[in-house]
Amino acid sequence: MIRYLFLGVYFIFSLVLQSTILEKWNISEVKPDLILVMIVLIGITQGKKQGLKIGFIFGIFLDIYFGRNFGFYSLILSFCGYLSGIRTKNFNNENLVFPVVYTSIISFISILTNISISFICGFDISSKLLNIYDIIFFIVFNSAFAVLLYGLFYHSLMTGFFAIKKIANKQIEGRE
Repeated sequence: MIRYLFLGVYFIFSLVLQSTILEKWNISEVKPDLILVMIVLIGITQGKKQGLKIGFIFGIFLDIYFGRNFGFYSLILSFCGYLSGIRTKNFNNENLVFPVVYTSIISFISILTNISISFICGFDISSKLLNIYDIIFFIVFNSAFAVLLYGLFYHSLMTGFFAIKKIANKQIEGRE
């Protein structure tokens, strides 16, 4: 329960940070998507089911927050959460290169998904999504924040709110 409270606080913190500080700190009006970065990190470290679930929940809240095209963000973020958890069975959590590369790939896939769904549904496609420089800035920003957040997330995974070892030990003790 505490881990979901922590994720809720992170979600609110990310929305506030993206709409205030990062609104001023941007290149070509492109800013990082901290919620996407967190969903990718959850998918990498906890698997595709958890990435899908958290992506869907965060997406529903974003759909409510932005108030247009309900289900749009929940579809994109749940898809990205699922994709980020697919190839992580043999992943070494101490390796920093893998989360950064994976965040770059998933960021690019999220842009392609956004364009595809917008085109299929007849929504207006932002010119930012079609500009290659904006796409590159978006990917670089998300990768940079993945580097910053993964250290905190990995520490929390081993000792804090997400502690897999503590949960596994409690389950083993309960069986004995």
